[in-house]
Parts: sequence; structure tokens; C-alpha cells
Amino acid sequence: MGVHGTGVNGISGSNIVGYYYDSSDNYHGFLYDGSTYVTLDDPLGTMDTTATGISGNKIVGYYEDSSFITHGFVTSVPEPSFRVLLGIGAVSLLAYAWRRPRQAA
Repeated sequence: MGVHGTGVNGISGSNIVGYYYDSSDNYHGFLYDGSTYVTLDDPLGTMDTTATGISGNKIVGYYEDSSFITHGFVTSVPEPSFRVLLGIGAVSLLAYAWRRPRQAA
């Protein structure tokens, strides 16, 4: 998964959380549910985000902001139906943009 490394920090049932390093040496948290990887990047984590543990449907971790200050977070495991809805919405928007009539310049 990670270009420069991947680590596992927690397991709860079939869910696994951890981190991976990308090609820029930034790290990102992830959730693996046995079939799908979901990247967990905090919106305020401009440099790095990592998931350090999981218990039931709660994920804990930390991120580093643009001032290099570390902050903790707690989030819920995304529901599969929510991920499906996000995917359907993205495909619908792309289809709309592709089929929308173009205005002449």
C-alpha cells in the first residue's frame, strides 16, 4: 500500500487501522475492512495523519497541522452504505458534467 512503508496499529473484528508513507514521505491513516482500504486524512492534517487504534466503531489517532503541532482525533468507522452513497454521488456528478451541453466560445 505505502510506497515507503505501511504499519498496522490496531485491529477490532475485521477492521484494521494504521498508516502508510506516500512517495513524498507524508503519512496517512488507513482503515482496512477486509476488502477495502479507506484513507483517513484529517482535513486539518496538512502534513501527516495516522490512525493509532480502533475499538468497535471508534478510531483514534493524531495529525500534524501546518504549524507542526500534533492534535488527537476520534472518529467513527465509515458505514459501507455511506461509502456507496459517496461513490454514486461522484459518478453522478461526473456523468452530469460529461453530458452537459457545452456553450460555444
